Amino acid sequence: MAKARMASWLQGWFGIDIRSLAAFRIALGLMHLAFILSLLPDIAVFYTDLGAIPRSTVLTLAGDWQINLHFFNGLSLFQGLLFALHGLCALALTIGYRSRIMTFICWLLLISAVNRAPPIMQGSDVLLMCLTFWAVFLPLGVKWGVDAALNTARNTVPGRITSTATAAILLQACYVYFIGALLKNHPVWHKGNAVGAALHIEAFSLLGGHWLRQFPTLCHYLTYMVYCLELFAPLGLLNRAHQLRLLYLAMLACMHIAFALTLGVGNFPYVSLTSLLLFLPAEWWNYLGRKLASPARMGVTLYYDEACTFCKKTCELLREFLLPGNTPIIPAQSKKRIHNLMVKHHSWVVEDHEGKPHFRWEAMIYIIGLSPLFGWVSQVLSLGRLLTWGDRLYGLIGDSRSRLGTWTSSLLPYRRLNLHTGWFLQAIIAALAILTGWVNLATLYPKNMPLVENVKPFSSALRLDQRWNMFSPYPLTNSGWLVIEGTLEDGRPIDAWHGTMGKPSFAEPTIIANWYPDFRWRKYVTQMYNEGTFKPYRPYFEGWLCQRWNRAHPNEPLASLQVHAMWIDSYATGPARTVNKMSMPIAYCMAARRN
Repeated sequence: MAKARMASWLQGWFGIDIRSLAAFRIALGLMHLAFILSLLPDIAVFYTDLGAIPRSTVLTLAGDWQINLHFFNGLSLFQGLLFALHGLCALALTIGYRSRIMTFICWLLLISAVNRAPPIMQGSDVLLMCLTFWAVFLPLGVKWGVDAALNTARNTVPGRITSTATAAILLQACYVYFIGALLKNHPVWHKGNAVGAALHIEAFSLLGGHWLRQFPTLCHYLTYMVYCLELFAPLGLLNRAHQLRLLYLAMLACMHIAFALTLGVGNFPYVSLTSLLLFLPAEWWNYLGRKLASPARMGVTLYYDEACTFCKKTCELLREFLLPGNTPIIPAQSKKRIHNLMVKHHSWVVEDHEGKPHFRWEAMIYIIGLSPLFGWVSQVLSLGRLLTWGDRLYGLIGDSRSRLGTWTSSLLPYRRLNLHTGWFLQAIIAALAILTGWVNLATLYPKNMPLVENVKPFSSALRLDQRWNMFSPYPLTNSGWLVIEGTLEDGRPIDAWHGTMGKPSFAEPTIIANWYPDFRWRKYVTQMYNEGTFKPYRPYFEGWLCQRWNRAHPNEPLASLQVHAMWIDSYATGPARTVNKMSMPIAYCMAARRN
């Protein structure tokens, strides 16, 4: 009895509904795609030997234990291939194909990309690495994916998964809030001034932030709300009362949406929202299921040619992605009337809730139209020319069923999903979860609970090293932009940042956050021109600026440039506020070029 109560208690706190797990998997794959897309325009700048972050400097500053496939070659082609592989694996993870191995490859390529270009990385990348690491140990493909559709034991899958891995990933999501709140130990938080201060960090504040900071009283109360939401997150998110949990999830979701609209914090709000999907209780999905349970959706039946394994797999995949999980899939030969229709129309048969049969491509459009997510696609596919092309495509596939069956038997085999891990792996996961908790406590109490020196390289290699100090202990007190003044060999001045002729303007941009091309560049520039770890990257950035100009203007070579860091006190307001200028030493382009 006591054992059963303990199991129920653990399941209530650390169990994850399989539908929440599937929603998390889809969002996780999309977050990996977002990570890749955020870097894609600047791969040559940040990932190649001719860019602004050379491998030699990264290796000099990095720790001894680092997983980094991106170090093997500095050519654009090689880096592009690695990102393409990452993108394909992220797509496979999103649709739930070979979910466990795809999660592992995504994690491996993610930490490799992060290790290769440390100056451009931010909190969203750290959280994405941590979530992906724990996801490797979870059965992500158990629902709404290719793996689930072809699972030979799909009828025995439990509605809820509870393990050391589920506990570890749920606690990981809670650390972001709880540890982050404890690190906010400055009076600016306790007096209700932090949100207003954050919105006045010009390098972060977006148009929505400029609007919101006009209401100081509202910002005052929002400070307390943000702090309390983070501090009590473990109680709200792990609460067994589903109403309270849903309310807490809604408030956190609103907080992250507000962050996305007001502050240029990159992908952090979206990765955080991804982590919150894990906490959605079964009651939410049951409610949603009842709302979507229309007679049309619940009454459809799929009939396939019994001799065609490819046809059966296609029906099972369509059911998993578009229809309720209990939709019947029946051999057409089992009913004489349906079999006669199949032979007559040379087609599969989809019978709707009124008993009306649908055939060929029109049947596909009908099924897609029943999906609450993809129903709009059916309207597009019903257009005249697309309808004709679709019917031709169906005929082509129908004529190639035997070849497709051979192909899918190797790429899409039926297999039993393993939902459980052995005791040895469970023990390893538990040890890593304890290590993660220790890492987080060490950020709070570095003197009383420091990490053992032998443990640091291990946590760093797995990228479980983390510090949730966003706007902690207080928001930045200043921020700004750069003015990069160049001089050509003939003495004419240029604006080296914008790549235009003439002296650059020192006037404050209307919205300073928009001066940076994106959040990666903001992180890179601010990291380099602070007196910290990434200062050694400055000469390579300046050298890259010289090379960029000289490649675009071979007949007007750049001789030198000077970087001016422009800083504004975040708390200063009004047009008369002081702009501070810090001029860096002149960089001579010939000396800055690398072989």
